[in-house]
Amino acid sequence: MPVWLSDPSPTVYVFLTMIGVAAVWYWFRSSQTRRVTLTVLGILLAIIAFVVIDILVESPREEAVRKLQWMAASANAREWDRVFAEFAEQFRYHGSDRSQFRSLVVPNAERHQAQIQFKSFDRESVAMLGEGHWRLGFIAQVTSPSFEIVPYYVEAEFLREPDGQYRMLGFQVYNIARRVQGGEETVPGLP
Repeated sequence: MPVWLSDPSPTVYVFLTMIGVAAVWYWFRSSQTRRVTLTVLGILLAIIAFVVIDILVESPREEAVRKLQWMAASANAREWDRVFAEFAEQFRYHGSDRSQFRSLVVPNAERHQAQIQFKSFDRESVAMLGEGHWRLGFIAQVTSPSFEIVPYYVEAEFLREPDGQYRMLGFQVYNIARRVQGGEETVPGLP
């Protein structure tokens, strides 16, 4: 399904609203003949179909956002198997594979009682890197009783695996003010 259909921007909804309002206004102001009525109904049904498709079909970006929220909730509940089930088999972070990364993250999170929140998913940063390979930008905030880390801008890559699910392939962390222009940084407490 084309992304413009399954994950339209808010601008598309503004445009469709204007078309719908104009069509209804024209119907009220016209002679309301059968032809005009059917045309206006056709326009309104097309808009409704568009909205239904957007609601029912999950785009890769929407799936990535849902999975990131799921991962944050699972990490905060200390359900580590659920968190790392959303990492791709080929996951890499600074030379660490999925199991090595888990062995670095879990003890630090447990020791510091860290909580993580992902927010401000950046629609403009979404990029298709290849067939079934996407990048998405967002803000990550880590807090704990002993410290609060400044929020970071993160760009995560997702890859569609053979089971049809998108999983995180890797991510890069950047200073929130400079974003990608400032160069990649590392996750505090990790190599």
